[in-house]
Amino acid sequence: MDWTYGQHAADQSPPAGAGAGAGAAGTGERVPAESVPAGLGSSPIRTVLLPRRTHASTFDHSKTRTPHHHNQTRELRPHQATASRQAGPEFSPGGMLLLRHHQALSQQRRAACSFAAGRSSSSSSSSSSSSSKRASAPAGSPARWLAAACCCSACSSSLATSSSSRAVLLLTRLLRTTAGANAISSVMRAVSAAPTAAAAAAAVAATALPPTHRRGNACWLAQMTTAAGNSSPAAAGGVFGSSRASSSISTRRSFSSAPTRTEKDTMGSVEVPANKYWGAQTQRSLLNFRIGVSVGGGGIGGAAAAAVAATAGGPVAASERMPEPLIRALGLVKRATAEVNTAAGLLPRHVGQAVMAAASEVAEGRLSEHFPLVIWQTGSGTQTNMNANEVIARRANELLGLSTPPPPAEARSGSGVSSSSSSSSSTSPDTAVAAAAADLHQQQQPQQQPQQAVELRAVHPNDHVNRGQSSNDTFPTAMHVAVALQVHRHLLPALAGLQERLAAKADEFAGIIKIGRTHTQDATPLTLGQEFSGYAAQVKYGMERVQQAMPRVYELAQGGTAVGTGLNTFQGFAEAVAAVLARDTGLPLVTAANKFEALAAHDALVHLSGGLNTLTVSLMKIGNDVRLLGSGPRCGLGELRLPANEPGSSIMPGKVNPTQVEALTMVCAQVMGNHMAVTVAGAGGQFELNTYKPLIAAALLRSVGLLADAAWSFSEHLVAGLEADGPRIAEHVRRSLMLVTVLNPIIGYEAAAAVAKRAHAEGISLREAALALGVVGSADEFDRLVRPELMLRPSTLSSGAADGQQGGSST
Repeated sequence: MDWTYGQHAADQSPPAGAGAGAGAAGTGERVPAESVPAGLGSSPIRTVLLPRRTHASTFDHSKTRTPHHHNQTRELRPHQATASRQAGPEFSPGGMLLLRHHQALSQQRRAACSFAAGRSSSSSSSSSSSSSKRASAPAGSPARWLAAACCCSACSSSLATSSSSRAVLLLTRLLRTTAGANAISSVMRAVSAAPTAAAAAAAVAATALPPTHRRGNACWLAQMTTAAGNSSPAAAGGVFGSSRASSSISTRRSFSSAPTRTEKDTMGSVEVPANKYWGAQTQRSLLNFRIGVSVGGGGIGGAAAAAVAATAGGPVAASERMPEPLIRALGLVKRATAEVNTAAGLLPRHVGQAVMAAASEVAEGRLSEHFPLVIWQTGSGTQTNMNANEVIARRANELLGLSTPPPPAEARSGSGVSSSSSSSSSTSPDTAVAAAAADLHQQQQPQQQPQQAVELRAVHPNDHVNRGQSSNDTFPTAMHVAVALQVHRHLLPALAGLQERLAAKADEFAGIIKIGRTHTQDATPLTLGQEFSGYAAQVKYGMERVQQAMPRVYELAQGGTAVGTGLNTFQGFAEAVAAVLARDTGLPLVTAANKFEALAAHDALVHLSGGLNTLTVSLMKIGNDVRLLGSGPRCGLGELRLPANEPGSSIMPGKVNPTQVEALTMVCAQVMGNHMAVTVAGAGGQFELNTYKPLIAAALLRSVGLLADAAWSFSEHLVAGLEADGPRIAEHVRRSLMLVTVLNPIIGYEAAAAVAKRAHAEGISLREAALALGVVGSADEFDRLVRPELMLRPSTLSSGAADGQQGGSST
């Protein structure tokens, strides 16, 4: 890290060794005497060192020139001097000066350090004490820097015994702290006692960071952990900049020590992680749309803050990334378009075959780590489309031997050329890629320019991978393919399994007569099997509704390009791509009859989401019924015995809860919310393009996946082990008052109501009430008429029916 110096003192030359970059005129700005904070006392210092950003990789004490534009001096105005104590990590003036000249410990520098720590100048006795501690530390060690930064003998004592890694951590925090001397001392003690660098970082965050700054400092805490263990100032150099994010991509590199490479696009150069396949446009999106970091818990608590990843600004929650099925579908689409373009002669043979092979790896999920973008980006999905173009292009060049070395072997499930394409594809491009690469290298050999061949990029993301495509038609095509595959491969099989299990339970419970309930009150009898047959039918009809929505999902937008006109494609392109995708997926995919509708609206997906919403209504009803029927075991309905999959309570022993029901109904609630999001997004298209595509895709794929998993789990872990409590069910039937309903045609509604009311009021049976009221002649007559097994289906007509008598027994 190089330094930019201001005027060092009113009557002094620049520090020794400062070099040409710190002449008498100074490269910084002079701070008026009245602007010097009170903590600096009468110090003659008029200018302080204020590096805004640094490169860890360029930190060097022997240099004083300013690299690029990362370090700038700023005038410290009075209000900024006060704010620097409150804003914490925004400024670190005296601390930086101290770190640069830790061997020349003048009173002026110690005063500047005190200001950086939010303290006033210490007494001369404290200074001499800390000086003795500094002398005991090895020259150039972090412990020595720490001792120099502190004017308190107690703190210096703990610092002098700190390991290098913990000292680096503490030094950074010390120079940025907003706390007072007591808090600083407690931080030093906590860090000195920490067993590891990560624990030290957690101690720093927990002890010294104000609540309002903890999350904002997550990145530099992680960088301290990364830098710990290296006793050189270069190890900590990358964490001394401002905690605020910068709009400059190049300055953001200072937060990562990982190797990078330079990629270019139409907006300029961008630094990209060297071990990733993506390019400039993906990197720009990655930096510009950091939406989802907080969802992942970044910055919550000291330990979490210390664990923040060093890549490109911190980790985004997996739930906020573009769904894996969509990425794989993009691989299928890119492979299909490359095949069609190659067959049409629009792509060179070696390029087309390499693109097909690389796209196959995307479709198989072997390159998923190279798709880091979030859902919350441009509404057309352009950045994710370009992410696919860049990854496939770079991987294709690698397959052809025209690119830089690949990422580490452990980063991919396979190495080199894929052994096979997708299992559903009728052709494999791998051998053709090898042949094409051999031909290409043979053509290059006579040129005797191996270095030039290494730099050659035969496959271009836009010109080759994206040939004849726009994000506006490619992304929705991938949406439809991904949704269709998920529905067929996961949702429909899971629903079919659940429906079969429910139907089997209906057969198993066919002979168990139970009391029905309406409005949660007692009603007439039915069998438990009849009840479950209703559940099975609900799932069956839900499957049918989903299937009815699929024909429009099979229609693909590919070939419409930007606005639906098909610009930059050729006649037959759309049909050919759809045919290849149908072949590779096994689904009846076709090109959309009207590309303008396919780009501007997503009614087909909204329709499907509506079918899923209806399905969740059914599943929630089924789940709630099972929950209530299984309530108990002694004080509830208790008619069903639920499988005891896990302990139900952390305090109540032996408790079994309907956990599978609770999981299912929560999923239903989520899917209902997703449907609302899809509905609003579907209505949000303007003119020739709907710009809510990533949201629609993510919400719908999430709904499909959640329903598939929840249906399988509910079937496997609850329905399969469900049992009926026969004695409990029979007791409920015997005590029900609604059996009197069967007497309506014989004694009339009012007389039957009187029997039920009297039995309830006096706590007697229906038979006893009927005999007391004289509505039946004998107990035997009552038992002959009131039989639950005769109440399960309509009765047959008899000759007495015309005279108002009860029909005969049902068959």
